[in-house]
Amino acid sequence: MQSSSRLNLIRQWTFWVIIQRWLAGAGLIATLAASQFWLRFPLDYRILWSLGAFLLLYNLLCYLFAHGKAGCTYLSDRPERFLPFAFIQIYLDLILLTLVLHFWGGAENPFIFFYVFHVAISSILFTRRTAALNALLAALCLNLLLLGEYSGVLAHYPLAGMSPAGLHRRALYLGCLGASLSFALLVVAHMVSFLVEQLRQREAEVQELHREKSAFMRKAAHELRAPLSAIQSCLQVVLEYFGKQLPDKARQLIERAEKRSGGLIEMVRDLLNLARAEEIVRNSKFAPLDLREVLESVVELLGPGARRRQIRIRTQLPPQPVPFKGDKGGLEEVFTNLLSNAVKYSPPASTVQVQMQVLPGEVEVSFADQGIGIPPEDMQFLFSEFFRSQNAKQMQVEGTGLGLALSSKIVRLHGGDIRVQSELNQGSCFTVRLPLPAQPLPQQE
Repeated sequence: MQSSSRLNLIRQWTFWVIIQRWLAGAGLIATLAASQFWLRFPLDYRILWSLGAFLLLYNLLCYLFAHGKAGCTYLSDRPERFLPFAFIQIYLDLILLTLVLHFWGGAENPFIFFYVFHVAISSILFTRRTAALNALLAALCLNLLLLGEYSGVLAHYPLAGMSPAGLHRRALYLGCLGASLSFALLVVAHMVSFLVEQLRQREAEVQELHREKSAFMRKAAHELRAPLSAIQSCLQVVLEYFGKQLPDKARQLIERAEKRSGGLIEMVRDLLNLARAEEIVRNSKFAPLDLREVLESVVELLGPGARRRQIRIRTQLPPQPVPFKGDKGGLEEVFTNLLSNAVKYSPPASTVQVQMQVLPGEVEVSFADQGIGIPPEDMQFLFSEFFRSQNAKQMQVEGTGLGLALSSKIVRLHGGDIRVQSELNQGSCFTVRLPLPAQPLPQQE
């Protein structure tokens, strides 16, 4: 069975190839029009236009299946089907390329080297052995085309004025062309697949180092959390029972130490959450859930703290459940970070607006406040780890600068993104966009 990272690579390759095929189709149509109405080559344009139309229709079907549109959920239901789907595309593209070249000059067509592009693109995805087999298949199609036109088995459609007449009958030229292009196809397949394997190996090494770093971070955070909590508890006991007996200077020092220990505990918690987010990325254990219910629970949790600061949380949620597939704990962490930030940096007697909208193919969750806003020069660093804007530091509000970085990781894991609109001293609006499943999920009991 294919690993999740391998399946994700195949999916990304499929989406990219579909985009390139749209460009190739547009180029084919434009070149056909120039060939027929400007250069006036004597070709069978009915067949060529039919091949162009088939290419566009075939790519439209690939797009619908790959993105799960118009009820085509064959791939979205079973991601492991992307691999045979990729093979089908490679072979259909090869057949289409050969047919277009045949009806458009054969050996005289200057685009005959496009076989090299086809082999290079297909070699990105597969092992060296499979890439070599695809290169041999492309070389076979090329040489059968040249041999068929040379022997007269296949009709030849000349490009008058583009090359010497009877070029398709010159055995030496055809032999050199077929041999050199076949050799080039094999070399390209070997080089591309070798480079891709090297890159994958380096990526695996980097991921292993990243896992070791995460393991160390988790262990260090776990080891620090208990003594820090004990220190904070002792300081709180001293302040509660002996605070009135202490000199003002001593009490202020203990209060500052208690506050700083609380900030360290919060940082340790965020470090653990960051490590947890990376665990989610590796394990990808998603489950069906109600996104509206997740958001409601976060609003209910943070509501009392907002009311103590005289801040009103106004919600606008869909009347019906919003089925989604994801990590419930991770999404709760995202919503908690964004809503707590909105409350934390809002002045008393202000309003925080929480809104969820179900749009075609996606859901948007926004958190708008009337707080301090974000300086324009800080916007590009907003989701960096340990970054805090200057005006947030000036407010002397405790924070670690890890919450937004963690939220961004979790949202990207779910295939979404976070967008920010902010005006200094006027407020900010953070919008989370998440893709909805192509097919309704079973209702949760």
